[in-house]
Amino acid sequence: MKRIILITGAAILFLLFAVSGGRNAEAAVKGIELESGKDIKKYDVTGDGKKDHIRIDCETPDLYNEGSGDGWSISINDKVVFRDNKKQYVDSLTVVLYQIDTKTVYLEIQENEGANNDISSHAFYRYKGNKLKKICDVYQPIAKQIYCFHFYVDSVKVTDKKITVSYVNQFSATGYLFWKISYLHGKDGWKKDGNTYSVTEKRNLTANRKLTLYQTAGGKKKALVLKKGQKVKIDKICLKNGKTYMQAVLSNGKKGWFQSPDKSLPERYYFKEVVFAGKRGGMHAHSPFCIIGITL
Repeated sequence: MKRIILITGAAILFLLFAVSGGRNAEAAVKGIELESGKDIKKYDVTGDGKKDHIRIDCETPDLYNEGSGDGWSISINDKVVFRDNKKQYVDSLTVVLYQIDTKTVYLEIQENEGANNDISSHAFYRYKGNKLKKICDVYQPIAKQIYCFHFYVDSVKVTDKKITVSYVNQFSATGYLFWKISYLHGKDGWKKDGNTYSVTEKRNLTANRKLTLYQTAGGKKKALVLKKGQKVKIDKICLKNGKTYMQAVLSNGKKGWFQSPDKSLPERYYFKEVVFAGKRGGMHAHSPFCIIGITL
């Protein structure tokens, strides 16, 4: 009888743990991309229990590319609540709606400019006080810290407590890298989850020169010296004190950090495989950016 009681108690504890874990593990909310030039009356953005009238318009559309142009605005119930950046040409606007719960809706707004669709702004908003309030900027704080050269958002995952953004950027030291940041919601609003982030697609890179690696990002204690011809993978990115650091990992497991300069470098300065797209008037045909798009 004791054995049965013990097993039953363990099962109950397991169920309690599973239920508790289920409450903490929030399910991702599927985003709905809103079309421009149409009257949208399916969603309650204001939180008053009624479906609102949403409309996205462009003052000067591109006749050859529907949905692209300049002078973008978003209206809710016939009142303009958002206008694009007037200081630069915004080629296209992407708006994605996330229904978090019956009273909470996020609007993810991304402005793109230029032939390569580089980001000029990307943030999440909530409707408050008859206007859209920015709650989480996933572009500008990052752009201020890195050398931006073809900076994209590859994907976004949203819950009520967490926004995970996968980025693509051409860093001056390594060329393009895929990496991600999680933004967490707390009592002080939305904050980045630390300053060190994972590289999600590891690239094999061959050192083109001697490079000193350090034990910590921005530290002074040497870990090892990378010799010309050695192969590494970039595992992590650290944004610290306005500078960008990268962790290189050798095949034997040894690793260390180096700084990615905040200025343009000649191609293949650090690593042989580095190729920068968008130089000399256009993309290189063999560049990976010829096939990368923005997926939301």
